[in-house]
Amino acid sequence: MLLKVNGKMIARDVELADTLLKRTMGLMFRMNIPQDYAMFFSINKPCKFSIHMFFVPFSLDVFFLDSNYRITQIESLRPWLGLARAKNATLYMVEMAAGSVEKYGLEVGQQMSLENIPS
Repeated sequence: MLLKVNGKMIARDVELADTLLKRTMGLMFRMNIPQDYAMFFSINKPCKFSIHMFFVPFSLDVFFLDSNYRITQIESLRPWLGLARAKNATLYMVEMAAGSVEKYGLEVGQQMSLENIPS
């Protein structure tokens, strides 16, 4: 899968966190992630959920998305101690390597999309 923002590819390696176990584990216990990686969280119903960085030894940029995949909130989280809560009810969240906001010029209001890689 590819993750794009306003049609521009920002991640080639997208892992879906679409089960309770995957959402709970997130990126815990991993030592790092590649620059072209994203973990895409899909929540069952809109809610104001929280994310923590316990057992995540590297920084992340986190994007909360609405039901139309628009970025509604951006957070930069530090290793181990970072914590963020969605300000609004949300259905999706994306975690990427720290620095992704600056690298791709990401801003609140931009449109994200997931696309399957052609076989």
